[in-house]
Amino acid sequence: DDATERELERYRQMLKADPWSNPGLLDADRGEALWKQKRGPSNVSLEGCDLGKGPGVVDGAFAELPRYFADADRVMDTETRLVWCMEKLQGFTRAEILKRPLSKANQQGTEMEALATYVAYKSNGKTFNAPLVHPKEQEALALGEGAFFRRQGPMDFSCSTCHADAGRRIRLQGLPYLSR
Repeated sequence: DDATERELERYRQMLKADPWSNPGLLDADRGEALWKQKRGPSNVSLEGCDLGKGPGVVDGAFAELPRYFADADRVMDTETRLVWCMEKLQGFTRAEILKRPLSKANQQGTEMEALATYVAYKSNGKTFNAPLVHPKEQEALALGEGAFFRRQGPMDFSCSTCHADAGRRIRLQGLPYLSR
């Protein structure tokens, strides 16, 4: 309904007009503190973590992920790279990091969610531009496209069922058009 969409757009514009009113910034601030805090068995911060733009460079990194990382010899997205850095730099075990990767309803976000929110926030306003130069990046793209169009589950839906047409909505939420 057009009236609903207008009200949702009005809400989005209010958040843009006063970005400090966005409650997600609390997680971004917490993530920044976690990024800079010396932690783990190695007692180091994540400021040495290379998200693809050099160690410690966060600005614009999210917009260029996922990407291939030679030091890990694989393509990584934000969370995967954060886990890798927490293991390699801070000395955490994978089991420790993934003990509670996602928060449950009405709970404070996890450390991983806060870190990922911080990294994403530092690319606010940037255009997504993940590199597709390395063969492993091209392979990852092909796998992602295959998953996007694969129909499965009890309803025989694929991601493209809902996200391959512009202007689609579920309940009150507009769905992004992802087939471009």
